[in-house]
Amino acid sequence: IPAEDDEYISKLLMNEGMAEPIVVMNPGAKSHLKRWTAEGFAEVADRLIKESGTSVLFVGTAEDDDVVRNTISKMKERPHNLVNRTNIRQLAALLKRAKLLITNDSAPLHLGCAVGTKVLAIFGPTDPDKYGPTGEFDIVICAKLSCSPCESATCKFNYECMKIVAPNEVFDTAKLMVEGYEEG
Repeated sequence: IPAEDDEYISKLLMNEGMAEPIVVMNPGAKSHLKRWTAEGFAEVADRLIKESGTSVLFVGTAEDDDVVRNTISKMKERPHNLVNRTNIRQLAALLKRAKLLITNDSAPLHLGCAVGTKVLAIFGPTDPDKYGPTGEFDIVICAKLSCSPCESATCKFNYECMKIVAPNEVFDTAKLMVEGYEEG
């Protein structure tokens, strides 16, 4: 990671007033099929801020702006919105400092793995065995449905595999990943 990108992130975090631990959330994905619910991300973010004392920040490209704004609109606590404020190298520098990345199947998932960030990935129609995180402490949460992963661009079941992932399960897992163990 180039020094100037690391410095940019240092300034950004300071200007945003973010304290550690930092949890990065990525509710976007190129395909809407791979996106967990805004309500789910909002509930988990609220609980992490309130119950675990984390700084939660949302990332994404300009294309993710509506998804992130919709998620934040459903929250009671105050997260940080860094959508479209980092390039790929800066995002890598940010993820390297994060305690955890909670994400759909998307590019930030793989970038988080590349820099050694713990990843909690939410999967539905895509196969986590093919596209999931690779770190020793990474976790995948997915619905246990007979049709998932289907690897299909259409769904006759209205994408239930993404809708039935429980916020409580994601929060409990995230809390454990942030507070419950340390690599060693």
